[in-house]
Amino acid sequence: MGIDLEVLRICSPQEFDRAFLPMSDKGVGAAIVLNDVRCFNERTRRTALAAQSQIPVMYGKCGFVEAGGLLAHSPKGPELFRRAATYVDKILHGAKPADRPVERPTKVELVLNLKTAKALGLTMPPTLLGPLDLTNMRVRVWFPTFQRAGLTPRNLYQTRHTFASLILQAGEDPAWIARIMGHTTTEMLFERYGRFIQYRTRHDGAAYLEASRRVRENRP
Repeated sequence: MGIDLEVLRICSPQEFDRAFLPMSDKGVGAAIVLNDVRCFNERTRRTALAAQSQIPVMYGKCGFVEAGGLLAHSPKGPELFRRAATYVDKILHGAKPADRPVERPTKVELVLNLKTAKALGLTMPPTLLGPLDLTNMRVRVWFPTFQRAGLTPRNLYQTRHTFASLILQAGEDPAWIARIMGHTTTEMLFERYGRFIQYRTRHDGAAYLEASRRVRENRP
């Protein structure tokens, strides 16, 4: 794509100022500010620096746009809090925290500050001016991508199961797979996906018999 990326680590408000202000002199075309409590607490200062540098910036929380930032793409905060309350309720009623699956946000919003866009001299395409939630993403992006690839459409969450079964079949370490799927043990992994693990034969005990045969053949 011809895009050069530069990652800046910022540990204090002073470092943010020193890192951000020279961007325009370096010819930086755009920036992304990741979620961080310190940055969010000083969002008014951050968005002011972006305006001063005349750099389009995308943020990870909608509060930045309310403070004058250009663009934010993030989950809806109230929805996250409601889901967290559901988790707490299930744990208080006896569910094991380690057995609870990791959930992705189901409601994501794209927020645009048209006043800031105008100040930066940017013309936004019509596709960004309408609502962009998970339903629209499925209709406009997700399912058309499957169709172009000649694949049967699947829901977003179904691809999680596909991912787990495929890498288990490939022989990846189950403990590693459990960790990246958000589980602390392999119990749920084997319970739900154990049948997808491919063996050389489908006969129980065959792997042990084959290993024993190899040991016997290698004996002097």
